[in-house]
Amino acid sequence: TTGPGALPEPLRRPVTDFGRAVGAMLAAEGYRGWFDVDFVRARDGRLAPTEINARRTGPCVAMAIAANLGASSGRPVVVRTEDTLPLPRAIPEERLHARFETVARALADQGVAFVPTLVTASSEKVPYAGFALAGTSVAEVDTAMRHVVHLMSGLAEEGEA
Repeated sequence: TTGPGALPEPLRRPVTDFGRAVGAMLAAEGYRGWFDVDFVRARDGRLAPTEINARRTGPCVAMAIAANLGASSGRPVVVRTEDTLPLPRAIPEERLHARFETVARALADQGVAFVPTLVTASSEKVPYAGFALAGTSVAEVDTAMRHVVHLMSGLAEEGEA
């Protein structure tokens, strides 16, 4: 998840400060380009950086969606990606696309954008799909995620098209 409210307020400053410090160090060494820092959170709430990736990584998709939708709407956007939503059974890509269109329309009525990101694994032995949700708050995106899971679970009851 990226955007306003994605991190609890007490964590926002240390994560941001650490990322800026890493960026300054990389720039001092002559690096120009994308990077990200991965963190883990201990049970007691402490954060620990685990790696720095000097390349585009998964969160870049969410950040690009947030930047584009934010620019067009003129407001901050929260984006959550889901790369491995389990599907109840293998289905043809055409049926997945049709379901995604249904989901996108339902969420658009709620002011949430639905962006398919992974549609080629729907016929795998353990089928799954990927998508991004964009809304105005973490709560809105959380609600939309539950709605997507519900709508996608309906595929189990449907017969073959």
